[in-house]
Amino acid sequence: MTTHLFEITMARDEIQVGFPGADRDAALEGLARAIASDEPVLLWQYAVTRGAAGPEVAPLRRVAVFRQGVGRVAPAEAAYPVAELPG
Repeated sequence: MTTHLFEITMARDEIQVGFPGADRDAALEGLARAIASDEPVLLWQYAVTRGAAGPEVAPLRRVAVFRQGVGRVAPAEAAYPVAELPG
């Protein structure tokens, strides 16, 4: 499965996260359903890092997202190759 990037806008900040899916639309729907649930969602926050072949967008840290704080979820474009989610 491919990792897709999404920007989550919250009251105080914005983060980019990776979420798996067969295509971007399926991943967006899965992420939206997960965030809409009563439980917090554990995701990988992504950021530009220096990979072996140059800059890449890779997992930075695990974050918990609560539905009460989310204002918007939108697909994000990456200027560099996107690394897959950790195993």
